[in-house]
Amino acid sequence: LVRPADGPYLGGMNLRRLVRMIPLLALAVALPAPAQLKDGLHALPAPRPGLPAVAEVTNLAAETFLIALPRAFNPQRPHGLFLYMHPGDAFEHLPPGWASVLDKHHLVLVAPQRVGNEQPVSRRLAVATATAQRMRQLMQIAPGRLLVGGLSGGGRMASRATFLRPDLFDGALGICGMDFCRPVPRVKATRTDPYGLVEVPPEQVGTAKADARFAIVTGPGDFRYGNLLDLYEGGFQPDGYAVKLFDLPGFGHEQCPGKTLDEALNFLIGAEPAGARRPVPAAAR
Repeated sequence: LVRPADGPYLGGMNLRRLVRMIPLLALAVALPAPAQLKDGLHALPAPRPGLPAVAEVTNLAAETFLIALPRAFNPQRPHGLFLYMHPGDAFEHLPPGWASVLDKHHLVLVAPQRVGNEQPVSRRLAVATATAQRMRQLMQIAPGRLLVGGLSGGGRMASRATFLRPDLFDGALGICGMDFCRPVPRVKATRTDPYGLVEVPPEQVGTAKADARFAIVTGPGDFRYGNLLDLYEGGFQPDGYAVKLFDLPGFGHEQCPGKTLDEALNFLIGAEPAGARRPVPAAAR
């Protein structure tokens, strides 16, 4: 695999991250079977017995989630996790074409409710972090496959979560929304409102650059198109991040189609090398 010089890789997996995961993998083998996850809209199960306590930053007992399990889900085997952040407060059904893609990649999708753009940023990030921590207690998560993504403002939250907790999240998918850790030149953005900046401690910037991947989905019809091109061309790419831009002809400010989701996930889990911008023909979406 070709990727920025961020340490040795094994099958798309950064060895430093794999070493950090070894205690969790060993613990998962030694513990009883996890609580039963099930499809649908409901609360998350309590952590399985025997796990060390995790100081969650929010009370998940008061939260509701959409959970979508892959067709071949086996609680005794590692799977990936895709934490989805929606720009509205309700996300109760998978978008068309997503179920088969999640099946293909063996990903469990978990989407917290009430984390839309009208909610405080602090709440949205707290729920994302606590949900990822709880899911690590409820299921075996394969190394390198704890991903977070979202649409519009949800994509911004996904990138913020990854920059702020690169020890937890392996990659971020921003669909018509993304933030970066420093200001970038305004070249193609047509809107004048402040956009796309998250303040991150320097040490976490280095970890995110070394360990995480970022995928950006946009197109000429997206009102944030220029902002996202500026972030990609003036930030992620020149700074050497593992990033891929999906520039879709005719695409607006809308949900990611299944074909593009599949390609973005291929990149985020390391099945594709980091590389240059690659427009996706409309017929392929």
